[in-house]
Amino acid sequence: MKFIVPNSLKQGDTIGFISPSSGPTQLAIHRVEKAKKELEHLGYRVRIASHALNSNGYVSDSIENRISDIHDLFSDDSVRAIMCTIGGNNSNQLLQHLDYSLIKNHPKIFIGYSDITVLHYALLSQANLATYYGPCAMIQFGEFPLIFDYTLRYFQSEIIDDKLRTNAYKIF
Repeated sequence: MKFIVPNSLKQGDTIGFISPSSGPTQLAIHRVEKAKKELEHLGYRVRIASHALNSNGYVSDSIENRISDIHDLFSDDSVRAIMCTIGGNNSNQLLQHLDYSLIKNHPKIFIGYSDITVLHYALLSQANLATYYGPCAMIQFGEFPLIFDYTLRYFQSEIIDDKLRTNAYKIF
């Protein structure tokens, strides 16, 4: 099976934020804003999905709204990467509702960890999209005074450095 490896990210490209799982963004909007500011400082634009800052208890939002955000960012050609705000334990609710054809036809860098692993496996197995198990916006980019050097270095090597990215997918 041939996997789709999305194009690398360049300065000026847009990163979209989604919250497909846990719901603490409403309690920590300042962390989302800090992550946005940090990524903009690195030279990217940031678009926060329509429902990414919502909270429906321990879940970020309804299944419909979370799916809407994912589909909206994948279909938006100005968005080059999608970063999850945080993990959680509710991504499995989305699997049967995802439009895998849309995702396959609009491949983007998709990055997150923890519960987001469910989405990584689904996007790989159903849309052939190679994804990136890596930093979430609220924690790695929005929590500490500065991004840890190793986090920034590996984030950049995952999504920017074409040589490293190409070598990483030779195993497939």
